[in-house]
Amino acid sequence: VSVTRPLPRAVGCGATVSRVKRTSAALGAKMMRSPHGQCLRHLIVLVVTCHIWPLPNSHLHQAGLLAGAAATESGWSDNYARHWVLGYGSLVSKQSRAVTDESLRDVLTKPVRVTGLARGWYAPGRMPSAPSASRRHLDDDRATWRQRRARGGGGLAEHQQLVLRPTFLGVMPVGPGETATLNGLLFEVPSLEVMSRIDARELGAQYDKVEVDLESIQVLVGDALEKGRDRVYTYVMQKGHSARPSERFPIVQSYVDICVEGFLAVQEEYAGVPELTRFAEEFVATTHGWDAPWVNDRAYPFRPWAAVPKAREIDMVLVESLPSFVLDSIHLPKAGPTWSDLGTALGGFLAVALGLVAVLAFLMGWFAHSIRLSYARQMSPKASD
Repeated sequence: VSVTRPLPRAVGCGATVSRVKRTSAALGAKMMRSPHGQCLRHLIVLVVTCHIWPLPNSHLHQAGLLAGAAATESGWSDNYARHWVLGYGSLVSKQSRAVTDESLRDVLTKPVRVTGLARGWYAPGRMPSAPSASRRHLDDDRATWRQRRARGGGGLAEHQQLVLRPTFLGVMPVGPGETATLNGLLFEVPSLEVMSRIDARELGAQYDKVEVDLESIQVLVGDALEKGRDRVYTYVMQKGHSARPSERFPIVQSYVDICVEGFLAVQEEYAGVPELTRFAEEFVATTHGWDAPWVNDRAYPFRPWAAVPKAREIDMVLVESLPSFVLDSIHLPKAGPTWSDLGTALGGFLAVALGLVAVLAFLMGWFAHSIRLSYARQMSPKASD
């Protein structure tokens, strides 16, 4: 699989250059005709061009993920009849895609299997950037603020429970000599405007947009992809931004529901196709990192079908696909101390109290014994007389 470069955001290069030209014209024709004016104009165009076309990402070049065609504006070219995006998580769901653009609900789709990409719980949610100076004065200790900001989280304390983020799914290209496969769904993007909205959704979450080589894609239903007619894009983890789930950034059940429900919908839509009879379970099996902190944040965890109609089906997919120790690690979010927590705290308090009583009894016994020995020594000479 050959490589070119990560694709930039869907921005209008023509419009940007036009704004540069208008700005240059405003400087005055006389100035722009001068040697200094010409240098300034070229410098402005160079800066804008470098901003639009970022330098290639070295780890993607080494991994050999991207197709060989040179990148155009957002990867969009009228020379290609069809443009596709590979969804491997929430974008498989019609409802999730429709949040980005309603036209994506009923577009042409193709279930696929892709080699060379590893899917897993790699994408911790972005925390807010450091608050403004008007907010910082509320913190008494600015040194502490700087320490928190250095640790990440935009200056927010690690123990705060207001701004919470889960870990999302991400994909990474495998290294030389490694193999990986994932299943997903190609959906056709009807226009550059819609592609821009998908970019805004994904690139804002610290993913890189890349073009996938058609040779690494196996179409499970429908006509095959053709070079020169089809282009496929997906979003991979930015270098240095991947991390395993943690107590701070856990896997959350509400996001798992969206993903599994999307794969179940594909499985039901193509019922009878042998390759798709266990499409949802294949999603779970080809996703890495399930053995991590996992919070059941469903609105009604004891009656999940009230908020998630396919809760039973989702649960059965997870039960059939994951080992028991992973399922045992799922816990409910703690809104406050429970009776179990109070019992544990009380037990610990009693244990400490009994320990202190034992130590006190030992000290008192030792003190009484010392007094008896001292008294015996004092009485022994009188007894001899």
